[in-house]
Amino acid sequence: MTTSYNDMTKQELAKHIEEKYHAYLRENLPRTSELLYTVLSSHGSDYHVLFEVYSLFGQLRAILEQHLLKEETLLFSKLGHGNNAFAKKEIAIDLMKEHDRTRHILNRLKDITNGYDTTNILCSDFKQAYVMLNTITQDLLNHYYLEETMLLKEFV
Repeated sequence: MTTSYNDMTKQELAKHIEEKYHAYLRENLPRTSELLYTVLSSHGSDYHVLFEVYSLFGQLRAILEQHLLKEETLLFSKLGHGNNAFAKKEIAIDLMKEHDRTRHILNRLKDITNGYDTTNILCSDFKQAYVMLNTITQDLLNHYYLEETMLLKEFV
């Protein structure tokens, strides 16, 4: 039987987010970065957009790697331990600003890749890189929606 997010405690929800979304990102951010490097090295002379894709993804990865730690150490670990609402509000606002920054990067990535369109791409690594970017994008949007509607909304 599946438990609804509404039925989970804040601690259970935080654990779910860490185990599903954070673990996915920790595994796939480095893999995607390596693949993008390979694709850029091989196809950058023909597809100049790959330089911006690689740069934007590097920015996204840097923000997310510290963001995951911030969530886990400053917010998730404090859920259910006292009620310092002011501190949690400040953390929640900061986290939501980071969500907005990464959404901006994701939107730019989607724009410059024509929605991660692989129609005219023959190289399997190149196609896989765009598939991975699209999957990370969808995963992050689901992740943010869950956090913002179920965890952070009470603090902001």
